[in-house]
Amino acid sequence: MLFNSYEFVLAFLPVVYLVARWLVRSSRPSLYLWWLVLASVTFYSWQSPRLGILFVASMCVNYAIAGRLLAVTGPFRLAWLWLGVTANLAYICYFKYLGFAALTTQTLFGGDWTLPAIALPLGISFYTFQQIAYLVDVYRGDVRRQTFVDYVLFVSFFPQLIAGPIVQQSDIVNQFAKPRCRRFHELDAAVGLTLFILGLFKKVVLADNLARFANPAFRLAEHDGQLAMLPAWLGMLSYTLQLYFDFSGYSDMALGLGRLFGIRLPLNFNSPYKSVDIIDFWRRWHLTLSAFLRDYLYLPLGGGRCSRWRKSTNLLLTMLLGGLWHGAGWTFVLWGGVHGLLLIANHAWNDWQAARMGTRQPSTIRLCLACVMTTFVVSLTWVLFRAESCAGAASFYHALFIPSAATIDYVTWVEMRDALYWVPIGLVIVWLLPNSQETLGRFGPALRYRYRPAAVSLAGRILGSRESQPHDVRAPWWQWQPTTWHATVAAAMFLVAISSFSQVTQFIYFNF
Repeated sequence: MLFNSYEFVLAFLPVVYLVARWLVRSSRPSLYLWWLVLASVTFYSWQSPRLGILFVASMCVNYAIAGRLLAVTGPFRLAWLWLGVTANLAYICYFKYLGFAALTTQTLFGGDWTLPAIALPLGISFYTFQQIAYLVDVYRGDVRRQTFVDYVLFVSFFPQLIAGPIVQQSDIVNQFAKPRCRRFHELDAAVGLTLFILGLFKKVVLADNLARFANPAFRLAEHDGQLAMLPAWLGMLSYTLQLYFDFSGYSDMALGLGRLFGIRLPLNFNSPYKSVDIIDFWRRWHLTLSAFLRDYLYLPLGGGRCSRWRKSTNLLLTMLLGGLWHGAGWTFVLWGGVHGLLLIANHAWNDWQAARMGTRQPSTIRLCLACVMTTFVVSLTWVLFRAESCAGAASFYHALFIPSAATIDYVTWVEMRDALYWVPIGLVIVWLLPNSQETLGRFGPALRYRYRPAAVSLAGRILGSRESQPHDVRAPWWQWQPTTWHATVAAAMFLVAISSFSQVTQFIYFNF
């Protein structure tokens, strides 16, 4: 089931919410949690009950292994941890990477390694790695014994199930036990619905319209090889913005849905195209995945507490595996490797700059130029992320930088001409306007989020952002307030969004 569908918006969500509000008043609070579990499993199993059964089995097996980790002592605890990690990796490798491994083996050594098609469970990377992190935390002693319903809801909570954020046990389970989760507040509902509508608008109005220009360009590069330079640049920038609004929209919707039920999920997206370098980009893009790779891969490998050569090796290996996490293909491996090399170069540049300039702060103009350059470099790497094959990516890069005899046919021009104004509009939004958490920052839109008025975007400062308290009527007009005016604007955005449901598209990160 998709967030951007009639069945979810007009049927599933209202029913789940209203029943939850009724159950939370009952004398048995566990019924409320079990209802959310049932709703989450139904949400996941909507398209494929068979994959839903596999999902439930995965949770049961991991809960049992976690119970053994809590019960046993001595060297057997490590054996149980390795059993759990191995079982999870085998599970994800079978569904996600077996076909890729067979194709690679056939290419290298020949032979017939064709396998029957294996359906990829939605969000398998998210919930599998979340459970691996849970087992590691149990082994470290960071998690105490908890009930089965708490564990299952921690893994399956439908707002974050398919595409994150990747949450830790301490992020969400403790909130289930708090009285706030047991009571429904009007402010939680208002903030949650506003975030959900903002995300829905980004997805169906911005991201899906930008996809109309990105798809033809990549299709020409992949299959025809007759992509001209102008469509290539428009297609690359359109995909850069499509991916931004698609993932930003999902992240907002996840935060909003969690808030509807009194749960604050961690921030997962923080205006990454406002980054001034690649290091800053990975502190803003997919924050919970970056934290997972850092805590469970990069730091155990040694992190930065070693020689420069070893640090660079650890960083490159982490990013290569991060690329493979996104998809079973050499384009994803190359994408991760390129970002690893960019991070290594960025760290070396920062060390050189620190030795040369000391603590002197760069000028505003220099920061703006760095932001534009970072977005441009990231856009180039997204070609690998989007291309279906290495040959298709090479063809696209060729069209970007090498003039060819390829011409823009009439059909392609009709498909892509509107990108000439959609792309500039998208760049203005991502570079200049306040993001969702800045707009609702005074009402705690995300877990551990600290609103800093001085750090909002350029347009936010121009429009008059200043330190203010919740419910301050003097707050700038663009900052959200629980007022009739803002409710009217949100309702208008919602109507525009649902009017675009005729061509429902899946979120890009649902494939991972």
